[in-house]
Amino acid sequence: CNWGAILRIKSNIPHLKTYFFNYFLEIFEIIDNYTSFEFYLYQILMNAYMHKQDKIIIGRKELASFPGLKIEELLVKIDSGAYSSSIDCSSIKEVILNGSKQLEVVFLHPNNKMYTGEKFLFKHFTHKKVTSSTGNTQVRYLIELNIKFMNTVYTTPFTLTNRSGLKSSVLIGRKLLNKNFLIDTSKKYLTNK
Repeated sequence: CNWGAILRIKSNIPHLKTYFFNYFLEIFEIIDNYTSFEFYLYQILMNAYMHKQDKIIIGRKELASFPGLKIEELLVKIDSGAYSSSIDCSSIKEVILNGSKQLEVVFLHPNNKMYTGEKFLFKHFTHKKVTSSTGNTQVRYLIELNIKFMNTVYTTPFTLTNRSGLKSSVLIGRKLLNKNFLIDTSKKYLTNK
């Protein structure tokens, strides 16, 4: 194995994880013609490193804010198994105001320290079928909300549901996570680190 070539590759990629690099060392030991393979390996490692750098590392639980709802630093659960994000609501109903149908929502429940009891109106809303991990299917209201997460504000769809019996009032799904974040399930609360 050409150890000089391997060390040159490793030194050209800062912060390369040892386990990731060791995996490719095994490939070097197996492949007879490592010289022609060196450049190809370097490209693979650089592409993986650059792709990783584009995404923000988050933990399995984080804090997020909803600027338009006057909600600050609310516990959110990261769930890569769910496509949609969802938020806890204590009241959801359709109302007619000035001849147009709107959705009236009270976010969170009184036992949550961020609960205000304020009613928010949404002109634009739709319905979505959501299937839980237990196989239960519900039809939920779906609205777009601004969420401040990891120091950036994102506009993303949220389904509205009663999460009062759950530890986290908000669940963040793949629709927001994809292309933006990598999840480290061994970590929590990386928001301000």
